[in-house]
Amino acid sequence: MAEHVTEPPARPKSIELVDEIPLTPVGKIFKPRLREIAAEHAVRQMLAARGGWESLTVRSATDPERGLVVRVDGCGDVADRTAIRQLLGQLPLTVDVVETIQAA
Repeated sequence: MAEHVTEPPARPKSIELVDEIPLTPVGKIFKPRLREIAAEHAVRQMLAARGGWESLTVRSATDPERGLVVRVDGCGDVADRTAIRQLLGQLPLTVDVVETIQAA
């Protein structure tokens, strides 16, 4: 890549492969879903780097009022939820950290 892209700011920092490119009904690339996939990936990387939070479920959606929202589900500990919110607070998106609800 460095040989073909001569301007350093134009070089990608990383390349991520996706299983399937999201498309609109017309067949164009659906960029909002690509952003959601990228946000989920970034959150998973940050949680894995911190350690102990790899088993949490990460999902994202674009809300018309709130913008890009990432939901982290499966955290039962209040201190962990607070730490996750603080860690992910540096991202330019809304993060919802949801408590695990045990079935009765």
